[in-house]
Amino acid sequence: MVETQKVDKHLYSNYLKKAQEYLEGTKDELTNKRWNLAVLAGVHCTISACDALTIFFLGKKHKGIKHADAAKLLASIEGLDPKELREKSSQFISVLDFKTPAEYGKTVFKESDARELAKRVGRFYSWVREKLPE
Repeated sequence: MVETQKVDKHLYSNYLKKAQEYLEGTKDELTNKRWNLAVLAGVHCTISACDALTIFFLGKKHKGIKHADAAKLLASIEGLDPKELREKSSQFISVLDFKTPAEYGKTVFKESDARELAKRVGRFYSWVREKLPE
């Protein structure tokens, strides 16, 4: 079972703002050649964007420690194309795979890792923006 927390729908915009700032941070860190920070900002952009979407459509966000469960919540949104949701849930998980190594692991990310992740993050963020009101 996915642990969730109820959040008032209008607060989705706060999470979207965080996602936007993390995305800008990702780009800044790429420019500054700080690959590890770029990866971490990208991960947090994706998490915040996912939260914005689930709050808007479901009135709740993932609460547990297993962020991969947030992908299940994302995939459960009704009114959006189920195939597209499965694809975006997989994309979300592919970004989350960087979270633990970025925060706690011995891995030092290379430029190629950071740039590839930034592309995935940008695509996910753009998709979320398309699904939400201005």
